[in-house]
Amino acid sequence: MNILVICSYFPPDLSIAAIRPYMFSKYLVEFGHNVTVLCSKKTSNNLKDTLYNPDSIGANIVYYDSKDDNIVRNISPNRVKFSFLTGPIYNLLAKLYHKLFYFNYYKKNYQAFEIEKKKKILAIDNMQINKFDIVIATFPNLEDLYAGVYAKDRFNSKLIIDFRDLIVGSSLENWYNNQYMLKYEKELVNNGDYITCISNDISKEIKHRYRINNIEVINNGYDEFENFNIQKNNDKAFHICYTGGLKLDYQQRMIGVLFNVLNKLIKGNCIDKNLIEFKYAGSDSKIFNEIIKKYRLLDIAKDYGELTRKDVYALQNGSDLFVVPSINTKKIKGIISGKFYEGIRTKKVILSLVDGDMPNSELYQMNVKYKYGFCYEHAKHNVDISKLEKFIQHIYNYKVEYGYAENYISDKIYNDFSYKNLTKKLEQVCMDLISN
Repeated sequence: MNILVICSYFPPDLSIAAIRPYMFSKYLVEFGHNVTVLCSKKTSNNLKDTLYNPDSIGANIVYYDSKDDNIVRNISPNRVKFSFLTGPIYNLLAKLYHKLFYFNYYKKNYQAFEIEKKKKILAIDNMQINKFDIVIATFPNLEDLYAGVYAKDRFNSKLIIDFRDLIVGSSLENWYNNQYMLKYEKELVNNGDYITCISNDISKEIKHRYRINNIEVINNGYDEFENFNIQKNNDKAFHICYTGGLKLDYQQRMIGVLFNVLNKLIKGNCIDKNLIEFKYAGSDSKIFNEIIKKYRLLDIAKDYGELTRKDVYALQNGSDLFVVPSINTKKIKGIISGKFYEGIRTKKVILSLVDGDMPNSELYQMNVKYKYGFCYEHAKHNVDISKLEKFIQHIYNYKVEYGYAENYISDKIYNDFSYKNLTKKLEQVCMDLISN
């Protein structure tokens, strides 16, 4: 098959959104297909990804823009304008700004969307290949999906629209935003020949909204070659790591829940403060330090700041407990951070911390099925908080006694979320489409 993958983020971009299209492209090529990737040359970070090399996977990479382009993707004033602040004041001002100046925010985003869409369409028109069997367009950037619709008509192809998130019902929970986005989502779903998405909850929501069945859950995953340098710490210290963002309210609250539990266990002499290390890596060092100060745990924390993906993986591999914050509400479901799958890659114990008012989140269901560690849900706080305390103490005691962390990651979860196996599911969707 000739396959066109349309995305904005692709290595050497360090964004977690770059991994999914890269892995699909890599394995589709390995399976014998001709793959062209239309992506941006810009990167969302000054650091470059040295671990994933786009030139090594055998796909034809077409850039629709220049790395010097000044257009900023995903304008987000509620998370940028007050980045010099931290904590509750930051969150309050960010939300207030977003509500008061939403229409200005929407206008800027719409202008950026139109500019990016035109550049992608121009790149599609200039392509040497005049026939693609399949076009795969990825969200979260709206212009990628519209470029996918254009490519479908241009090449008489079948179109797969891939949702990493829903267009309507974002974490902003902004009523105005969702009303505007609803028409886009409906139009795009109706133009797609098939829909893929990363979680069961997103699949259920799309089926419910649009009464469709041409949809397949293809989760995010990890790549088998990433197993380099998996370590077992043979010391007596208990190493916890979180490598991700802290700007969102639920991320801060859930990390706070964990620190509160650690504080309680330390004060109760259940764990030794001198044998605990919490490693953080990410772009939100200021917020991390604010949280650490609040819980008076500065002496157990180590902030590595922004790292390359290779260095992040090395940090994760040297830890005993892998932390994944998330959220589950009536409006926001199916949120599974890419960090969760990095946890599977490391074969470390995973601790999911789920904020929100709805229990039985997808991360909770996955723990019931795979038993990857522990899933704390704030919706069941009174029950789960004591279970979380016991869980932390258990894995701490195991590490201190044996010198290495208890292994929770089974062969089943490891195989189910291998990107090679996930891409086989995608390949079958493609083959079914062109055979019909």
